[in-house]
Order: sequence, then C-alpha cells, then structure tokens
Amino acid sequence: MPMARGYAEYSTAPLRPGRVRGRRPWLRTAQLDAVGWAALLGTCCATAGAGFAGLRMAGRPGRAGLVLALGPLGALVLVDRRRWAGTTRGLGWGGSPDEVAEVAEQLRSEGVFASVRPDDPDGAPWEVPGWAGVPGAAGAAPDVAVPGWAGVPGGPGPLRTASLVFRNRDTKAVQAVLRRRGVDLHPAWW
Repeated sequence: MPMARGYAEYSTAPLRPGRVRGRRPWLRTAQLDAVGWAALLGTCCATAGAGFAGLRMAGRPGRAGLVLALGPLGALVLVDRRRWAGTTRGLGWGGSPDEVAEVAEQLRSEGVFASVRPDDPDGAPWEVPGWAGVPGAAGAAPDVAVPGWAGVPGGPGPLRTASLVFRNRDTKAVQAVLRRRGVDLHPAWW
C-alpha cells in the first residue's frame, strides 16, 4: 500500500516468511562480458542452425532442431554449478576455535571437507576494545570501558573466534550438524 510522504511515495514491504535476500543469479561463478555473451549467443545460434538443417535434410520438420539452441546454455549452467559447488565458503557464528574444531571434526567424520580458519588471517585473536578487562591492556582502548569489566584484574582476556570453512555442495550437511549442536543460524546466512 503506497504511503504519501510530502515529497515522495514508497511502498511498505510485505511481511511474510521466506528468504530474506532476493533470488540468486542463474550464473554463480561465471561473469560474462560482451564478448562472452556474444560467444554464447553465437554458439546457441550455430547449434540451432545445425539442428534445423540436419532435420530438414533428414526430411523431418526443422523446427524441432531449434531446441538444440538450449544445449550450450544448459552446458554453461551445468559447468557453472559444478564449479560453484566445489568452491569453499566460510561461516562464523561467534564460536571459539575449540568449538569450531569440534564441528569440523564431526563433519570430517561424515566425509565432508571442513577446516577451521581463525578470524584473523595471521592467527592473532580478534579483540573487542575494552574486552581485555584491564584498561590499557592489549586490545583495550584507554578511553573505552566495558561496564562490569573495567579495572578487573585477570579478566576474561581477548575474545577468540574462528570460522568454519566448507564446500558449497556440503551446505545441507553443515546445517544439519550445526542444528544438532544447537546453533540455529538466520536463513540469510545460507
């Protein structure tokens, strides 16, 4: 329902369950430029022409051969999906490196490729300013104080997290293992 606001109109989004983000693109890894699109179109036209001519020479209606134009398009989508399924992705939910390592080990026992990646590439912990508990300590900004932790000697220390790395084709298995462990992630993360 459009709502008027002095200078512009906007529509309210329908509130319904489902995917948060829009549809995925039909090509997930391939990015065609003008030359790529022209080559795809040319290949589709060539296969359609060959199918049309072949059926006409065989004495059959040539229009059925036009269906062959979908062959190169289908092959491109098939190759693209196989390539996408083999790529890896990382997923972090705030789990400690030990917790993520347990999940990765459980996935490996089920035959799924999984590994652990510390959130910082050089292995240093990710530190929240003020989390170290002692003002001026590593990771603590001197002017930032976290209520309840400021000035507590021997505080909890830096917050260390890690991410789980897995192949896109194994997303369903990873979802199942995480749900069994009580980690229920928002659908937009998948």
